[in-house]
Amino acid sequence: MTISSLKSRPALRKTLFGLVAGLVLFGLLGAFAAPHLVRSLAEKHGSAFLGRTLTVQEVAINPYTLELSASGIRLLEANGKDEALTLDRVAVDVEWSSLFRGAPVVRSVEVDRPVLKVVRLDEHGQFNFSDVLQKILDQPPSEEPARFSINNIQLRDGRIDIDDQPFARKHVISDIRLGLPFVSNLPADVELFVEPSLAARINDAPFSLNGKVKPFVEEREAALKIEFNALNLARFDEYSPVPLGFRITSGSLDTDIELSFRQARAGGDPLIALHGAVELRDLELDSRDGKPLFKLPALDVVLNEIQPLAGKIDIASIRIDQPDFEIARGKDGRLNLLALQPRPRAGAAETAPAPTAARPAAPPEVKVGLFEVMQARVAFTDEQPAKAFSYAIEPMDIVLRDFSLQGDEPATLVIGAQGEGNVRLSLDAKLRASKPDIEGELTVSGVDLPRFSPYFADLINFSVDQAQARLGTRFGLRVVDGAPQGEVVVTEAGIARLKLTRRGEKQPFAQAEDISVTGARIDVSTHKVAVDSVDLIKPRLRAARLADGGIDLAGLVRAGDAPAAPARPASAAGSGSGPAWVAQLSTFNLKDGAVRFEDRGFATPAVIELDRIALKLENVGTDLKQKSKVDFGFRDARGGLFGARGGFALSPVQADLKLDARRLDLMVAQPWLAQKLNAELLAGVLSLRGDLGVKTEGADWALAWNGETNVENIHLTEKTSAADLLKWRSLFAGGIALKLDSRKPDLLAGLSINEVALSDYFARIIVSPQGRLNLQDVVRKDAAAQSAPTPAPVAAAKPAPAPAAPPPAKGTAAPAGSQSAALAQMINAARPPIDVKTVVMQGGRVDFSDFFIKPNYRAQLSELGGRVSGLSSASGTAGEVELRGVVEGSAPISITGRINPLAESLFLDIKASARGIELAPLSPYSGKYVGYGIEKGKLSVNIAYKIDKDQLTAQNNVILDQLTFGSPVDSPDAIKAPVLLAVSLLKDRNGVIDINLPISGSLSDPQFSIGGIVVKVIVNLIVKAVTSPFALLGSLFGSDADLDHVAFEPGRAVLNDEARGKLDTLGKALTDRPALKLEVTGRTDRATDIEGYRRALLDQKVRAAKAARAKTSVEGVTVSPDEYPELLKAVYKASDFPKPRNVVGMAKDLPVPEMEKLILTNTEVSEEDLRLLGLARAQAVKDYLSRNAKIDDARLFVLAPKAGEADRAAEKTEDKAKDSKAAPSRADFSIKN
Repeated sequence: MTISSLKSRPALRKTLFGLVAGLVLFGLLGAFAAPHLVRSLAEKHGSAFLGRTLTVQEVAINPYTLELSASGIRLLEANGKDEALTLDRVAVDVEWSSLFRGAPVVRSVEVDRPVLKVVRLDEHGQFNFSDVLQKILDQPPSEEPARFSINNIQLRDGRIDIDDQPFARKHVISDIRLGLPFVSNLPADVELFVEPSLAARINDAPFSLNGKVKPFVEEREAALKIEFNALNLARFDEYSPVPLGFRITSGSLDTDIELSFRQARAGGDPLIALHGAVELRDLELDSRDGKPLFKLPALDVVLNEIQPLAGKIDIASIRIDQPDFEIARGKDGRLNLLALQPRPRAGAAETAPAPTAARPAAPPEVKVGLFEVMQARVAFTDEQPAKAFSYAIEPMDIVLRDFSLQGDEPATLVIGAQGEGNVRLSLDAKLRASKPDIEGELTVSGVDLPRFSPYFADLINFSVDQAQARLGTRFGLRVVDGAPQGEVVVTEAGIARLKLTRRGEKQPFAQAEDISVTGARIDVSTHKVAVDSVDLIKPRLRAARLADGGIDLAGLVRAGDAPAAPARPASAAGSGSGPAWVAQLSTFNLKDGAVRFEDRGFATPAVIELDRIALKLENVGTDLKQKSKVDFGFRDARGGLFGARGGFALSPVQADLKLDARRLDLMVAQPWLAQKLNAELLAGVLSLRGDLGVKTEGADWALAWNGETNVENIHLTEKTSAADLLKWRSLFAGGIALKLDSRKPDLLAGLSINEVALSDYFARIIVSPQGRLNLQDVVRKDAAAQSAPTPAPVAAAKPAPAPAAPPPAKGTAAPAGSQSAALAQMINAARPPIDVKTVVMQGGRVDFSDFFIKPNYRAQLSELGGRVSGLSSASGTAGEVELRGVVEGSAPISITGRINPLAESLFLDIKASARGIELAPLSPYSGKYVGYGIEKGKLSVNIAYKIDKDQLTAQNNVILDQLTFGSPVDSPDAIKAPVLLAVSLLKDRNGVIDINLPISGSLSDPQFSIGGIVVKVIVNLIVKAVTSPFALLGSLFGSDADLDHVAFEPGRAVLNDEARGKLDTLGKALTDRPALKLEVTGRTDRATDIEGYRRALLDQKVRAAKAARAKTSVEGVTVSPDEYPELLKAVYKASDFPKPRNVVGMAKDLPVPEMEKLILTNTEVSEEDLRLLGLARAQAVKDYLSRNAKIDDARLFVLAPKAGEADRAAEKTEDKAKDSKAAPSRADFSIKN
């Protein structure tokens, strides 16, 4: 259309002119009138809406383009003075499409140099604009949400001044630049020329966000690039919406993150993804009280992709450099790191709604390509123990590669760390979180246990001075159906240089060069532990028995006061925890150990020191029935060695061991022996070798020993005098077979010994001044009383018999209890077999001292030796005995024969002899008991004893040679008898007393005593020698006749044959005992001797008549019976006395009897005649002994004769008793020395 054409159309021309005029008017009103109106309305309604004074300096409007700009905008504080917000310029470009859309569509928004002042007024979240916000929130909500589309939003050169009055701190966010492509809830076809962006300087630290948006594609996409450059994070914690328990004292943040968003098709899930990198520098966190918590010099995170809505996290790498953790636990047990957890606001728990049950979320998909912690430091301080603990690990490196929660490929984890005290930790593992499972190797070394003593110091009464722990493991663990499975192999674990010291002491009580465990396999699925070896190298232990009897080691661990865990029901014992744990150790080795034990119950502590201790155990574990092996040995302080090896089991207890001990020092037992003995052990060693067997069954036990023992160099002295008591060089027992059984009353079940040898032995036997043997007091009375068994009550010894049970039926077994009782009865009733094949003794010596005798007596037996063979408890057997020795160096003694002291019935058949024992040393005894000392003499003894079936038959032959008594001794205990006479009677012509003393009796007689009988026989012998010397002499020469007198025919003094026989025996005795003197007393009796004397005178006259006829001497004249009447008649005729006569006065011839009667009747016998008769009788005895026995006349004495009643009345009772048995016409003898 042209201007000419308009002219031809006036209506059109008017219309166009009207439109133009309207546009011009619209422009003029919009350009000049509208700004004032908009400015006025904005100030009025804005101030009313915000409750603050709002001013606008200038408003400009382009009505044709719908562009509006305002400048000089000011919003004042509530005080009406200070500026709260200022904007230099705001420009808005509105699209004409807003008219037909019914909603504002803004093409662009520009905001220049906005300045916002933010003031935090208090700690409760009140700000200077809180009232404004409250007014906005108080507006009633719209019935329909507002529809709008604001695009191409730009903010330039903005600034926010933050005044934090509670913290007296100010912050500045400057150079704010913001670009938003759109903010819309309706579609609009607007060209978007603004990329999403946000940039600022936060406290002068640059920050930026940049993105891209595709708002109107089918799947709406947006991308946002978030960049922080050295953002200072200090004190940002103070503005956390939730209370924090820490403070950020420093730190800066650098980010290069792209946040992308994609809205999926209808029904699909939106996608939000993060990519990029995050860097933290110099981050430091402190607790609220200003103590350091965490320092992080550098953290670098590279993200492949994180989809938070999909639960997918894919991190390319995380690297943490030199982090520093300050971990602390207070006295209340609370960790400071708990401060990193957000603290709930007060009252949040009451106002928060109850959580609703939600379906379990799917586990997130997490992948980490590389996670590194380099040169980390972890410091831990614990104030809860009585002594505060602190420890630091530095450096620590952690490298985790290819980690995934879902993948099947294992991740690798490598950790290396070094702690204080040269602790080193190394972990190299492969793990899968999806299974889950892990396998790898862990090594820890140089752990200084004393550093960790605060955690166990209150549990022990000693200090750990040194201990270096180490651990090396291989492991493979997994979880199947919620239960752990797999195996942990401890390649090596141990403690080196262990040193433990009691508190208050300087010297350690326990040490070890090394304790190690190797080859341990722990199967967590089967609950089995198998250990190849445990080694204990050079352990040292010091222990003591305290004065109160306790062991000091028992007090090293303090008794805990924690309540015991409740017992788990039996039904649950194996249900949830699986099978019981089983442990097995292949080898335990203790090498080069040492022990020092002190018994402080003595004034001077007793000490036992052992070194070179070695112990090897094989095949031990929780199965107590299994067969194990042991090899044990040590050396004592004097170089003695001990070894034991063999097998054993613990349930039931049994052992088969080979023992080998060489010269073990017995002196260590002296302090304990001193409590039991009144003697002191000065020396002694023990050696043994053999097999020891031990078995148990319930409460019963049995022990067997097969081997040999040797006790050497024993030296035992008396405690008070320090004199030697017992000594020997060697006591050897070989081929021992010993059996002990607890079911035996005396425990002995059997004993067999091939050989016993005692050499170079010594014993001192002393009789004290109180008359006690020293051997009686070797064992202390209090010790003997303590060790003596308590006698059982009589009532308990014989229980009431149980009613007899009926015998078991045929074919049924007896009850087990009856069998056990019967077996026990058989075992107890059986006498244990004892067999000792040979006992050999040599080089023995015994010193005997008697201090009871005054003066004291001493004697010595030496060269004691011999052998005893074939001793056995079997009946019908007897051992051979041969023993020899010397008394006082010159007098040999010997004992030979057979003996069986072990049999049930004692058998003995021995002979013993001693030759040439000097008697002078026995003078104290003779002085006390005899009343005379001994000047010289020798003793020889021959004895023969036989005991069979409790019957004793003994012969004792005692020979005393040249026994010579000295001066008398006044002793109240001496025999009241003429001992010298008795000795003279017993001595033969050579000065020898030879006595035989037979003894017999029954050992079953409780009153029978061999020693008592011997003493009684000797005393009776002396009494007999004194009271009946002639009977003793007769017995010595084999005569039963009483030699104390000879009988004569009445009235005669002629010895008959019987008298001559007695005198011959008496002569021999006197010849053999030249020291004896004989006194002879003639004895007459009127009643018998007068008539006999008359007959003797008659016979004398008859023989004289015959001698006169023959003109010879009367001596030797005999008269025959034929001659007698004629010779009697001659005597009759010659006699001067009245005779019968015949009628012529001549003497009548009378018969012989009549003549004898008259002659005898007229023969007068005077007292003098009887006296002379007694003298004649004594002289006849003297003459016979002198002539026939050749007895020196000087030893024969004739005493005055005795006759008549007066003499007899004066005689002693003993003579009267003798007189009643002997003929009254005799000659009596008495012995004098």
